[in-house]
Amino acid sequence: MSRPIQTVLGPGMAVMQGVRFSIGFRIYSIIGLSFCGLIGLAAMQAGNLADSLKQQRKDELSHLTQIALAIAREIQEATQASVASIIGIGEVIRNVESVSSIIAHAIEEQNAVTVEISRTVEETSLAAREVASQIVCVSNEAVETGRRASEIRDGSAEIANKVDALRATLVRVIRTSTTDVDRRNSLRVDIRGPAVLKLQGRSDRVIVRDLSLGGAMIDEALPDAALGTPITLLVDGISAELNGFVARKDANATLLKFQLSQAADKIVSELISSRRAA
Repeated sequence: MSRPIQTVLGPGMAVMQGVRFSIGFRIYSIIGLSFCGLIGLAAMQAGNLADSLKQQRKDELSHLTQIALAIAREIQEATQASVASIIGIGEVIRNVESVSSIIAHAIEEQNAVTVEISRTVEETSLAAREVASQIVCVSNEAVETGRRASEIRDGSAEIANKVDALRATLVRVIRTSTTDVDRRNSLRVDIRGPAVLKLQGRSDRVIVRDLSLGGAMIDEALPDAALGTPITLLVDGISAELNGFVARKDANATLLKFQLSQAADKIVSELISSRRAA
């Protein structure tokens, strides 16, 4: 009978098992070494990673610290600016209070001035009413004075007319009693010349119709001149002023009566004599 294969192959199997064991051991050894190497490498990498993380954390912490310091500086600067602003606001408030006090004082002074102005206006109004009352009184007095002056003027005119009538009567009496006087008063010459008539503060150009020692007739009505109004006549060609008054007024002429000085009387007499001789 043949032997079992294990019997036949016994020594070879043992060798093979030994080889297998040796190979397995080596494999396991290699695997173990590789695993240990891997573990060591992993540990080294983990250490490097930890160092890198640690350095990164340090860098981040340093960066964060710088950021925190910068923020702190900014906060400090902002706080200082806020404090300065608050101080400035306080100064502004104090200035506003000072200005408000000044304004209040000015308002009080303005109120006092307003009261004084009101009092002055009231006093002025009273004074104006008093002046108006006085003006009314003066106006009434002026009207009364005007009325009295008109009465006096009318009376003066009446007196002048009576004086003229008396003078005419005296002239008639003298003419009838004395031949020389009658001759002198009847001498009247027609001159028809220009002259200047002064009366009531103004001067008017007039035409003298005739002239005598007793007076002159002018071609002017003189409606605003009352009888008896003083006049001065300056006849062209006569160097003397002929003083007199208004004696009679007609529609187109006025009779002037002279009150001559000796010099004027002589000049007029010579003029009349020369005209009569011519």
